[in-house]
Amino acid sequence: MKPSKEELDDLYNKQGLTTYQMADLFGCRQQTVSKWLIKEGLNRQINRPTHDEMNTMYTLEKMTTRQIAEKTGFSPSAIKKWLREYGIERRPDSIGLAYHGKEPPTRDDLYRLVHTEHKSYQEIGAIYGIDKTAIPHWMEKHGIPKPTPWDTRYKGKRPTKPSREELSALYESGLSLTAIGDSFGFSWSTMRSLCKEYGIEIRPDGWEEGKRYLCQDGHLVRSVYEQTVDNWLFAHSIAHTYEPRLPWNIHFKSDFLANDWYIEVWGVTNNEAYKQRSERKRQLYQQHNAPLIELPVYFFSKRSRISLERRLSMCLTSPLL
Repeated sequence: MKPSKEELDDLYNKQGLTTYQMADLFGCRQQTVSKWLIKEGLNRQINRPTHDEMNTMYTLEKMTTRQIAEKTGFSPSAIKKWLREYGIERRPDSIGLAYHGKEPPTRDDLYRLVHTEHKSYQEIGAIYGIDKTAIPHWMEKHGIPKPTPWDTRYKGKRPTKPSREELSALYESGLSLTAIGDSFGFSWSTMRSLCKEYGIEIRPDGWEEGKRYLCQDGHLVRSVYEQTVDNWLFAHSIAHTYEPRLPWNIHFKSDFLANDWYIEVWGVTNNEAYKQRSERKRQLYQQHNAPLIELPVYFFSKRSRISLERRLSMCLTSPLL
């Protein structure tokens, strides 16, 4: 249940809790708390730490990026970004374990996690409470070979190609070869080759036989829903990228990246493959604490125009500020 404005104001502005701490308190996502604060006009403006402050906390006091984030009220990703901008050399994140009274995994434990349980670096990092960049350092130290992307993504199990009937039905429903490939764990080129093998005629890539919709800023998008979003961003002078690849999984793209917000237009209904792919993308956003604006198809009706405007207005302010 959403807390009252008074309760939000007390926790955020008087007690000084971060949005991450408030999310833990209310059992919701950090993005949800940010939305509440913006809606109630309570989001405070905080000056980013200076170079000297960052250097003192990170280099001299040996604080982790997450500790600095909690202390300053910013996100861990913002802290890492400013360390790079300030030219402060990052240390391997595993060093921070000693300050938490934790021991890194043994060689046997690490080998089991990587090659038997096929956990990703992100998942192993979460177990030990450190950043995933520490994992390759541990593996190199113990002489453990790196896993293949195939092993990590599919947990050692090979995906199964769709049958001719499955591929034909999905393709005729309007899904692109890229979307179908993602749902089965294969690339666009593999799906294209499979279409040729099955004798399925390949249409121009994209929705509605490759039809594109011209936006006011010159972008060519795949649907009228995306055209509406692109034009809104352009009208509000928000710089944006169309279909950027997700940094944590190159097999997926977001619809838009605008002012550090990812935007997804869920424009297809009653399609199981699309539903599964959408849910996988939601999991990726949640696992990486990525600020996400979701726009279901019903938001684009005339009577929901206010809801669409309200949700898009979230990206007027960067979540990293």
